[in-house]
Amino acid sequence: MTQTLHLVGEPEADRILTEHPFALLTGMLLDQQVPMEVAFDGPRKIVERLGSIDPERIVTHTVKRGETLWSIAENHLGSGNRYPEILKLNNDLLRGKPKFLRPGWVLTLPAAAQADAGQATAKSDRAHSRYTVVKGDTLSEIAQQHLDDAEAWPRIFEASRGIPQPDGRRLTDPDLILPGWHLLIPSAAEATPELPTSPEPERVETTSATSPPPDASAPPATPAPTPVAETSPATGGAVPIPVAPSSAPAAPSPSASATVASDVSNDNNRVSEASDRDAEALAPWVLAGLTGAGGVLAAGLLAALRQRRRAQFRARRPGRTIQAPPPELVPVEKTVMTEGQAATPSLLAIDQALRLLAVSGEDRVAPPQLLAVQLLPGEVAVQLVEPITLAHPWRPDPADGRRWLLAAGSHEQAATARSAYPQLVSVGLDDDGATWLVNLEQLGTISLTGDPTYAADFARYLAAEIAVNPWARQVQLDCIGIAPEAVPIDPARIRHHRLEDPVPLDAAIAAAAATIDKCATHDVTAAAGRADDLGGGVWESWLVLVNGALSSSPLDRLLALVEDHPARNGTAVVMVADTEPVRGLGVRLTGQGRVLIPSLGLDLIANGLTPAEAEGCARLLAHAELLSDVEIPPDGDDGWREYCDAAGAIRDELVLPRQTDPVSEPGATVIPAPDAEVLDVAATTADDLQQLAPHVPDKVRAAVERSDPDLDADLAAWAAGTRPHLRLLGPIQARTGTTGTPTVVAKRKAFYTELLAFLVLHPQGVSIDQVVDAFGTDATQMRVHLSKLRSWLGVDPITGGNYLPDATKSPAGIARGMGVYQLVGVLADIDLFRRLRSRGQARGPEGLSDLQAALGLVTGEPFTGQRGRGWAWLADGVRIDQHMVCAVVDVAHTVTIAALHTGDLALARRTTETALVAAPYEDTPRLDLAAVLAAEGDRQAAERMLQEDVSNRADDGDAPDDLPERTAELVASALWLKKGRVA
Repeated sequence: MTQTLHLVGEPEADRILTEHPFALLTGMLLDQQVPMEVAFDGPRKIVERLGSIDPERIVTHTVKRGETLWSIAENHLGSGNRYPEILKLNNDLLRGKPKFLRPGWVLTLPAAAQADAGQATAKSDRAHSRYTVVKGDTLSEIAQQHLDDAEAWPRIFEASRGIPQPDGRRLTDPDLILPGWHLLIPSAAEATPELPTSPEPERVETTSATSPPPDASAPPATPAPTPVAETSPATGGAVPIPVAPSSAPAAPSPSASATVASDVSNDNNRVSEASDRDAEALAPWVLAGLTGAGGVLAAGLLAALRQRRRAQFRARRPGRTIQAPPPELVPVEKTVMTEGQAATPSLLAIDQALRLLAVSGEDRVAPPQLLAVQLLPGEVAVQLVEPITLAHPWRPDPADGRRWLLAAGSHEQAATARSAYPQLVSVGLDDDGATWLVNLEQLGTISLTGDPTYAADFARYLAAEIAVNPWARQVQLDCIGIAPEAVPIDPARIRHHRLEDPVPLDAAIAAAAATIDKCATHDVTAAAGRADDLGGGVWESWLVLVNGALSSSPLDRLLALVEDHPARNGTAVVMVADTEPVRGLGVRLTGQGRVLIPSLGLDLIANGLTPAEAEGCARLLAHAELLSDVEIPPDGDDGWREYCDAAGAIRDELVLPRQTDPVSEPGATVIPAPDAEVLDVAATTADDLQQLAPHVPDKVRAAVERSDPDLDADLAAWAAGTRPHLRLLGPIQARTGTTGTPTVVAKRKAFYTELLAFLVLHPQGVSIDQVVDAFGTDATQMRVHLSKLRSWLGVDPITGGNYLPDATKSPAGIARGMGVYQLVGVLADIDLFRRLRSRGQARGPEGLSDLQAALGLVTGEPFTGQRGRGWAWLADGVRIDQHMVCAVVDVAHTVTIAALHTGDLALARRTTETALVAAPYEDTPRLDLAAVLAAEGDRQAAERMLQEDVSNRADDGDAPDDLPERTAELVASALWLKKGRVA
């Protein structure tokens, strides 16, 4: 009989000590450090937290770059919703903040994690066979061996990318598999599922692979296509968003089949047997539907995202920042950032060409009838319905009197209230790399035939473009039995109807009939009437996407109106996966992802969005509509970063309320005046003052100053230009020091500046894998780039060491015993800004000089001038690009408040103008400028500023937005305006 131990005096603790030898050993070890009753109670606490004292059942996980608690819970516990269990077990480490994980942290997982992981593995094993990689293997060879189809390698890649490999890594690059790694091989039946053979309108749309399709050159009169199945409207929950495969066959690149958040095996997008596009491999996170000709959509989405982000910045309060997207949307944002930025010049060129075309015809009142647009390098070509002469600067195509060309940037045409061609949409990429757009309204009724899955993706893409193209803002869109995922992109203009809805076409029929009547009354085309608002009313443009399974009298009536009144009905109808006989202009989507438009002589790589891609885009824009602000997170815990957040403000837990008695708690605030005095002269609130000018205890000031003894020396080196430095608080710019070699990066400076910024923003150093992941190149080539960067930066003349040491010789590399790329001695304005802000806030009134010095580093809107298709990695971590906008505005607001209170109006104006340059879309600088104008005695100008630039401001050409709560409060009270005095 085992004797019960009584070491703690608590029954449960003593029971654990009695039954578990390891618990007793643990207590004995702890007894060397803490009192006995505490030490031997330790095992009970371990059981409470971890569920077991058995070391074999205690599970840990080392955080890797890009992971979140959600993804860790999903991988180890079977559901991301269980992340609070991990948060609770690691509360001391995570401090209750689940969003911020650092690579290398070791997390304790619930004891059930091993069992859950084992169950998940067993489930996966039942659906797949396992294969161990041997030397010389490739995914395509394995696919050929096990699936009898070398082109089926994406199935293996997708099934295997979530598996932890024996060396701790995961499959992220299909071109890199290592001996000993394990792969999951799907069954051959799963690799080639078949499309449904009958329409099922209310089923979730399948985008599965088909058997080999007929040759693209076959005549359109192939067997009747299958009507597309309708996708169920998106719910509000988090869903996996496939990153790369799209109906647009971007390339046969292996990396074009990655997913985000989890494997999306039910998306089953096809990879064509032969590539239609010879391009560089896409990054693993790219949504392929936004590449190629899809860049037009990416650029529109980027413009819409930026507009919403500006509204978020406008609504944020001082000391706060805007919400960052959840992890599963980061790949969507990265794609929109890179592809959209690269395509923005093209989008602007198209918009400008459409404006100019509308007033360039022989009859200046009637815009030329536009059929199609081809986007060429440096110019835009328009294809008109009939030969006419266009005015300068248009150039005729000698081979075709209906085709005219315009050099990009050759003419600036003022925007008009309405676009003459609102339904111009991009449809694909030709084999020479040119993007083609067609005018749906001119074409009238379009019947999408051929492959139903590609037809549905094509239609979904058209809906998304209509939602964001700048010239399509007046288009109303009805989606009937198709594309519900597009609705959230712009729910004010896009509506989805189920096939059995009784009156889905009533509005479109009424609009078409009204436009026909107006055209008859004024004897004009719809484009001419719309451009000039003839008759004093708005001329509507309507697009209807219809599932080809629909057949009804209202549809027949709408089709008859469109057919009988070409160019005079303002309406286009797209029949998706139409049945024979087709009911409009035939447009065929092939199984290889091409779109054939015989009437225009076009054979293109088709644009398209999968349901998940469309939902990802919609969710990203919807997230950017959230106007509630959040705390600014930290950006490290070493050195000066230990005491401030990512914007340089001293952390909340280190400061006290402004009203704190300096006698009982010695310290100071940068604005020591009573709140009432400050509110009399400044456009601010009491909450703002607490956020920006709290009471900082003397002990915190001392710690802040001790943590950064080299600040003044670094500022002197920045001014002297003796060391390499990077400017990010304005147009991005990098300079070498006195020992660098500028010629080594000649003609490629933008890339190497971005690489330098990546290292600057990762001060603890990065591995070669992290750099490769961020820039999407191979390790061998990246080492060459890093070597050139090392030469460009040069040698520190004081220490004799490289500013970019060899990876194994960097401080972090030596400490970790591995290769780590880490800068030493390179200066960056964002770091100097935050260091100055932290020290200035800690020093009380005398710290205002530090805050002014920080603002002196600002040269424009932070992080502007990014390299095309670069800088996507900014979206991966702490959004320092967004936080620094907040930092500049908040510091400027602090200095302006202090200057207004002391009567230094020149300083107040200069500071406010700096903030307006850095963040022209925020309300805080505009309100500050109004307060400055009032203090200067120009009350009328101050009132005009509040009226025109704040209250009635409309950045998107629409009606003014509702004022944010803080702005409305300041405009309504405005004590400084009513009193119009300086303290």
